[in-house]
Amino acid sequence: MEEILIAINFFKGTDYNIILFDGPGQGRALIDNNIKFTPYFEKPVSAVIDYFNLQEVDAMGVSWGGYFVVRAAAFEKRIKNIVCFDFFYDGLNTFLRGFDQEIQKEIRHLLTDQSAEKLNKLLSPLISENNNLNFLFTKGYENTGTHDPYTLLKEIEKHTIKNIGHLVNQNVLLLAGKDDQYVPFSDLTLEQKELSNAKSLETKVFTKDTGGEQHCQAGRYDLALQAIQTFLLSHAN
Repeated sequence: MEEILIAINFFKGTDYNIILFDGPGQGRALIDNNIKFTPYFEKPVSAVIDYFNLQEVDAMGVSWGGYFVVRAAAFEKRIKNIVCFDFFYDGLNTFLRGFDQEIQKEIRHLLTDQSAEKLNKLLSPLISENNNLNFLFTKGYENTGTHDPYTLLKEIEKHTIKNIGHLVNQNVLLLAGKDDQYVPFSDLTLEQKELSNAKSLETKVFTKDTGGEQHCQAGRYDLALQAIQTFLLSHAN
């Protein structure tokens, strides 16, 4: 949560009151209260809205929050405008990105067949040999309270906009980095199609030429924040 404070300062001088909070599996919700990661993010969002007795809000999700905010808005209609900073379509696609295509296919097959022992045997050496994968899975175990690749991936598999995006009928802004190192850029088209009933759908793609091509526009937050402010102001009434 503290990492976002600098970005939130961008909104000083606007008519917005900002509520910043850690959800399940994040920051202090995890560390201080041992509340684990959940795909059902409409529950904590609704709890925060209820606590402050709000009738209408705009909601922004950062990184994996790009999934959370869409999930929340699908079921929580006090959300008027949605900002995905940036877009996040499917957790499993993100977790498997570091594996080659053939391994990805095998992993998906083993998950479908519920072959836990075979999957763990396949992935454990690959994860231990790759620093990026090791970090991703170790963090995943911490956030979800799981202890092996199969159980973690079965949990992460629930984090998807597929089959719920049509429930979103609010205004949506999707930010996307062309060279995002975590979220597959090819997922953007899938998410756009899924959000078929959005009141409006705007997409802002950042490239090396524009700047902001990395995950959550790292290094050029100002470009993302300008796009977000323009979107919110255009839907303020």
